[in-house]
Formats: sequence, structure tokens, C-alpha cells
Amino acid sequence: MTDAEPGAGESAGPGADDSQVGSQAGDADGLAQAAYPIEDFAQLLAVLGHDRLLLVRGAEVPASDAGQLIPPYYFPISNSADFRSKLADLAELAPLTEQDLHDEWAQREAGLAQAAADCWS
Repeated sequence: MTDAEPGAGESAGPGADDSQVGSQAGDADGLAQAAYPIEDFAQLLAVLGHDRLLLVRGAEVPASDAGQLIPPYYFPISNSADFRSKLADLAELAPLTEQDLHDEWAQREAGLAQAAADCWS
């Protein structure tokens, strides 16, 4: 779907006014004019801009640094209502602890080490 609004039969749901996420996702035009679906984090950055601050897990984070905090299952983002819903969900996730970050980096490092081993074997 390339239309920025919910498709036929879709409801934008409660609180679906673009202005409510203006501080997170840019101006209302940013949501309404985005090319949907947004397939991955790189496309999301193109819509938001690298310096846009997002509220993720209780902290304001530049969009360019939010990739490690946004779960892969958030993609694709199908329309502006889906975009708003996922931004709201990110804001409400439990704050990350230092141990959470350590565990995530350890998992990434192990995955990279395995990928390198697979590549060279």
C-alpha cells in the first residue's frame, strides 16, 4: 500500500491524530507524505531524519541511534496509523537497564563471530 492513510475498512484507532506524534515523527506531513510501506530501519530514517529525537523506552534518542532499540518485527510499517501505533508502543516499553544493553551487545557479538566463522569455513 502506498497510501499513507488506513486502507478501506481500517480504522486509525483512538488517538490517531498525526499531531499527537509530531514531536516524535516530525510534522504531520512527515507521516502523511511518507511512502508506505516502510520496509526497514533505513527507510524509517529517511522519513524521520537522523537527528529527530524519538521517545524509546523512556529516553529521548536520536533516530540514528534508535536502530538497536527498535525490534525487527516492527517492520514493515504499512500506513500512518501503523506508524503512530508503533511509535507509541516504543515510548511505552520498559526502560533498558545496563544489563539489558550488555546482554544485547553480547548476543550481537556472538552472532557476528558465528557469521565470520561460517564465512571462513
